[in-house]
Amino acid sequence: MPSLRETKPVSYGVPDQFLELERDYKRQAKAAKTKGKSGAGGQCGAQKAKGSSSAAEQDEKSGVDEDEVDQLASDYDLDDELLKLAENGARKKRSAARGSGKGEKGERARKDRLSALPDEILLQILNCTSSPASLLSLSIVSRRFHKLLTSPERDDVWEEARARAGLPGMTGGGFTESQLAELVYGTICFTCGKTALRMPDVFLRKRLCKSCRETHIVRLDTLDDSFGPKRLRQALRDCTLQSRQSPSQPKKLSKTHYGFLPHVQQELGRLLVLDQKDINDQEAEYAAAFAKQHQLALQGRGIAVARSPTDSSRSAYVFDFGRKEDEFGPRVKAYVAKRREKLAALEKESGALFEAIIRLDKEKEQHRSDPETGQPPARREDLERRVLADAETDFQKSDLVETWLTDRFVNLGSVVTDEEWPELRPRVLKVLDSVRKKRQSLELKLQQAARRDALKRYYEQLRQNQLSPAARTFFPLFADFLLFDSTRTLWEPKDAVVDESAYNAARDAMEDEINEWRVDVRFYALQQILGCTLDIPQDEELSSDQDAYDAYDDGFFDLLTSALVCSIKPCVCSAEKRPTFFGSLPDLLDHQHEIHGDLKPSMTELYTKKALTKQPKFRFSLPLEVANAVVALCELCELDEETATPGDVDEFFEDDETARLQWYNAPRETHKKKERDWRVIMCRIKRDVDEAASARTPHLIAPPALRLFASRPDSE
Repeated sequence: MPSLRETKPVSYGVPDQFLELERDYKRQAKAAKTKGKSGAGGQCGAQKAKGSSSAAEQDEKSGVDEDEVDQLASDYDLDDELLKLAENGARKKRSAARGSGKGEKGERARKDRLSALPDEILLQILNCTSSPASLLSLSIVSRRFHKLLTSPERDDVWEEARARAGLPGMTGGGFTESQLAELVYGTICFTCGKTALRMPDVFLRKRLCKSCRETHIVRLDTLDDSFGPKRLRQALRDCTLQSRQSPSQPKKLSKTHYGFLPHVQQELGRLLVLDQKDINDQEAEYAAAFAKQHQLALQGRGIAVARSPTDSSRSAYVFDFGRKEDEFGPRVKAYVAKRREKLAALEKESGALFEAIIRLDKEKEQHRSDPETGQPPARREDLERRVLADAETDFQKSDLVETWLTDRFVNLGSVVTDEEWPELRPRVLKVLDSVRKKRQSLELKLQQAARRDALKRYYEQLRQNQLSPAARTFFPLFADFLLFDSTRTLWEPKDAVVDESAYNAARDAMEDEINEWRVDVRFYALQQILGCTLDIPQDEELSSDQDAYDAYDDGFFDLLTSALVCSIKPCVCSAEKRPTFFGSLPDLLDHQHEIHGDLKPSMTELYTKKALTKQPKFRFSLPLEVANAVVALCELCELDEETATPGDVDEFFEDDETARLQWYNAPRETHKKKERDWRVIMCRIKRDVDEAASARTPHLIAPPALRLFASRPDSE
C-alpha cells in the first residue's frame, strides 16, 4: 500500500515516472534488436544504447522542470526512427536475396563504388561526359543522384554535355537542361508513362506514345464546332503552340500545323473569357450612347422620331453585336499579339533543335561508329571478317548494310571468341538473311516501276487505236490500266519483260478487260446516281443485276441530276487553281484523261492482295449532299429536275447577267461567297463533305441551302 501523503493539486500532465519507464523500455527494445542484427556486435550496440541512455538521462535531468518541452513529441520521433531502421533492415534483406546472381552482385558493387564517391569528385567525372544521355541515365539510379543532378545549381553540367553533343539550347518557356535531355534522350511518354521510343515532337516539347499521339494531337486547320465560335478559330491557332511534325512521320516537316489538345482547350477557355469581356464592353458602350441619344431626343436637340429600319441603312436603335470571321475585340487582339510574339521565339528554338536532331541522326546513319572512338565497333568488324571468310555462305560486302549496321546483337558486346562463334553463327546469318531479303525486295520494286513506265507507250498506242471518240473517252486511266490482270503479267513477275512481242501476246486479254471495265464503270455510275435520286427503303438495296438497268440510256447521263464529281485527290487538293470537276459521265472521263492522265497508282493499289483488287475502283462519286443541292438549284431556276440539263442552268445564268448563287449555310465563311459559276458551289459542297468524312470525329454537314440573287422581273 502506498504511504499517505499530503493532498496536492490535481495535475493533468504526464507523470515523469511514466515517461522514464517508457524511455527505458524503448532503449531495451532497441538494444535487443541491434544485438539480434549484428550478433557479436551486439555488445557494441548495447554500449551505444547505454551511452545514449546516459545522455538521455542527462537531458532528462537538465530539462525535466521545463514545462515548454514536448516530451511526447520526442517519443513519437523515436518511434519513427525505430520504424525506419526496421524497414531499412527488411529492405536490405530483400535486396540481398534478389541479388544472389554473379552479374547482379557485380553491378551492385559498381553502383556502391560510384555511390561512395563524394559529390565534388563525381561532378568532376560528369563534366567529361560526351552526351546528356549519360547524365539522364545516372539521374534515375538513385535519389541521391537525382537530387544532385536536377538541382538548379547543376545546370552548367547539363549545358556542357549538351554543347559537346551538338544540341542547341531551349531556354524559352522555363525549359531546364535536364528536361531537354529527357525530351531528346528519354524513352517514357510524358502523358501516360508508357514506353515511347519514336522521335519526340520538339515543337510541342512532348514525347508521346502512339495512343497518346492519336488522342492528344489535333490538326489546327480543321477544328470543328467543339472549339468555340468560328470567328475565334484563327485567334485560337495563333495562341496555340504549333507543331509542324506529322504524327505519322515525325522526322519530316509538314505544311499542316498540329497542336496539343489540352493546350488548345486551355487557350480556348482564355479566349472565350476575353471575348465575352469585349462583348460586355461593347454592349455597355452602346447602352451609354443610346441613353445619351435618347436624352437629347427628349430635350429636342436630336431626332425625336425613330427611323424605320431598312436594308440600305441601319436604324439608330438597332445594333448588331455579331462579328465576322477573324474579327475580335481589343482584349482578344492584345492577348493574341502578346501570345504570338512569345510562341514565335519558342517555335524558333524548337526548329533549331529539330534540325540538330535530324543532323545527328543522319551522321549516325552514315557512320554507325562508336561515339567514343569514332571507329566501327570491334565486335561488328570481327563478325564481318568471320562471315566473309565462311566458305559455306555466299554473303558479300554489299550485304553488310542497313539493319546489319544497327542491330544491337551485332554492334553491342565484346569481341566473339572462337569458342563462341559456332553458337552465335546461326543468329548472325539470320540478321544477314533479313538484310538480303529487304534489299532484294527494294530492287524488285525498282525494276517493277521501270517496267510500268515502259508500258506507258503501249497504253497510249492502244487508246489511240480505238475506233471512235466515245471509245477513247470510255477508256481507263493509265493508273487503272496497270491494275488489270493482263497488264500485271508484264510488270509484276521477277522475270517479266516489256517489249513488242510481250505486248502483242497480252493485247487480246487487255481488250477484253477494257470492255469489261466499260460495262462496270457505267453500272457503277448508275448505282451512284440512283442511290441518291430514288426513294429506296432502308431495308432494301439496289439490284446488282446489270440487266435491270437497260432502260437507262445514254441520255440519262446528260441530265443535271446525273452529274458526277471527280474524286481524284489532286483535283480536290488544288481547289485554288482548279475547282473539282462536276458534270456528266462522258465529260467527267474526258476531264480525267486531260487533267489526270499522268496519275500513277498508289503502293496500296499495286501491292494489295488480288482478292481485294477484283472489285474495280472508279475515281468519281455523287455525295447525297451534292444531289440535294442539284434539286434545290432546279427549284431556284424554275427547271424540271427530271428533264433539266447542265446546259439549261448555264443558259439561265447567261440570260441574267446579275444572277449570283450562294450556299448560305456553308460550314465555313469563305464558302458562303456568291458565285456566278454554279459548278463552283457544287465543288465546295463536295470538298466540305470529304473533310467532314475524314475528320478525327467523322460527321455529316447540314443539307445545303442555296439562295439565288437574280434581277427582279420587269413589272408590267
